Amino acid sequence: MDKLPDELVKEILSWLDYPSITACRLVDSRLGRIGTEHLLPEVHVFVHPRSYQKLIDVARHEVLPRFVVSLFYEAHFLDQDFANYQEWQIAVDERFHCAEAPDYGPEPDPWDAEAVEREERRFKVFLTQPWWGGRQKRLKEGYQAWKAQMKAQKEMWDEEVDFKAISEAVGRFKKLKSITLISRDERIPGRRCTRAAFEETLLYPGDNARHTFGQQAVRQLNSILFAIEEAGTRLEELWVSMVDWKFLDQDNEALIRIHKACAFLTSLKLTISRSSWIINLRRYRLGIYQCNEFLERGSLRRFLEAIPNLELLEVAFDEVPVLQRYRDSSENSCPRIQDAVSLDRCVWPRLKSLTLASFVGEQSQFLDLLFHHQKSLEQISFAFWNITKEDWVSLNSLPTAREDLQHSSSS
Repeated sequence: MDKLPDELVKEILSWLDYPSITACRLVDSRLGRIGTEHLLPEVHVFVHPRSYQKLIDVARHEVLPRFVVSLFYEAHFLDQDFANYQEWQIAVDERFHCAEAPDYGPEPDPWDAEAVEREERRFKVFLTQPWWGGRQKRLKEGYQAWKAQMKAQKEMWDEEVDFKAISEAVGRFKKLKSITLISRDERIPGRRCTRAAFEETLLYPGDNARHTFGQQAVRQLNSILFAIEEAGTRLEELWVSMVDWKFLDQDNEALIRIHKACAFLTSLKLTISRSSWIINLRRYRLGIYQCNEFLERGSLRRFLEAIPNLELLEVAFDEVPVLQRYRDSSENSCPRIQDAVSLDRCVWPRLKSLTLASFVGEQSQFLDLLFHHQKSLEQISFAFWNITKEDWVSLNSLPTAREDLQHSSSS
């Protein structure tokens, strides 16, 4: 909609049947200048990456803040690992290679010598393609653009521009009910991956190297929740994708503010990153071990227990890209179910939908959890590493399975 003139946007809006519309998504702040006669009952604001000025424009608008009920915030963070042009070029080469690969998929298993050798041979063939020599100029231009954006990103963090913008906006959105905070975590197939390496700057090499929020996600999520707590807003939905586990490892004052901001949530989706992407497998394992060791202290469980009105709960941990091929290693890398939720009582009496992924759990624990919430649960989804198909109790639907649940839990 950024390319549409105001007159055309105004004409499109004039076709709409306003009384029948309950919500829409505002993707361009220019809509606010079209006039109050075109404002809808609810306005959802989509914040484009690094567009804090647009966020402030909407927040300071004389009419729009009263209609904002949902904030969708997608953040792109540039990777700081490519210090020089040679590193940048290697990373872009790998991304091109993944985009052109016929079996576009994950990195080869480092312990599979044959797969690694096959990947190296294919990469050598890739480097001999005719178009290879004609893109060096574009590579250098892309690197300079990346360096400029990296500098701008550092200035933004140093001056806390994002903090101030988010805090002011959230404080002005008095009807705010829902916040979605996601990271860029895409698998872009084919030529589109090639374009993304230059036009959107390179975030990480390879197709399956997830770019997580890390500590910057913790920082920005804090700014949102602190503003919610300070404004006294009753937030109902919070969806967060790929936030570092250290979000739960903060000082008591920060955790108290976070708990207050989340106290009225009815819907929570949380995907937690356990370890930043490190090619060194030993260091990657160490990060996962530190996360699991911290979770054993019960911080995640206490955080979830402090939100008693939940009707929808999804908690997942990022998959281990290398270890997931080995059942024993995956079991050891996944957190325990008892470190996330209480199994001996009903914590959320209104819970209707429950999703837990990448946990280690026993069948009895699964049944205990369902048994204590069977009166309200309507939808369940579990992904446990060490539960086989033979272990599962037949659960086509909860109403028909409650007798089995009661029998299994009492036995």
